[in-house]
Amino acid sequence: MPHAARGVLLVVLALSAVAAADAAVRAPVPAPVQVKGPGVTGTVIRHPSLHSTHVAPRNVDVWLPPSYGKDPAQHYPVLYMHDGQNLFDPATSYGNVDWAVDEAMTDLIARGAVREAIVVGIWNTNRRRDEYMPQRAVRGDVHFNVPGANDLKPGTSSRIGTLPSWSRN
Repeated sequence: MPHAARGVLLVVLALSAVAAADAAVRAPVPAPVQVKGPGVTGTVIRHPSLHSTHVAPRNVDVWLPPSYGKDPAQHYPVLYMHDGQNLFDPATSYGNVDWAVDEAMTDLIARGAVREAIVVGIWNTNRRRDEYMPQRAVRGDVHFNVPGANDLKPGTSSRIGTLPSWSRN
């Protein structure tokens, strides 16, 4: 198995493990799949119906930077983004036009304008307005209001090459 494929497999396993907290009482989590097709640049892994302790289950897409998997010691910052269905794949985006985050990151990295990073796109649900603009205080240790991000961070940091702490750098 090529080294990059092992890295992708690690991402799949990491995010699947995060979703398994209450697996005994929930339906089985569908297996992650690589997203391919027109308009998708680089490696994007979709994790269907990930569960969270804070919000309803939702899909999560993970874009990996070009060098991901080449150096196992390399650690990357993670950018968590709202509206994950719109970030990378025109087939799932509103109006079939994605926000081209994968293309932008690939271009900016190639030009040396930004450092390589993993981008985690957390899909919204039909409760988007309630989740993004709560009418009362959000409970728990919330660093910022990206539904599900606090559930994903510990699993991604411990299982794939991410920087270990919340950082604003």
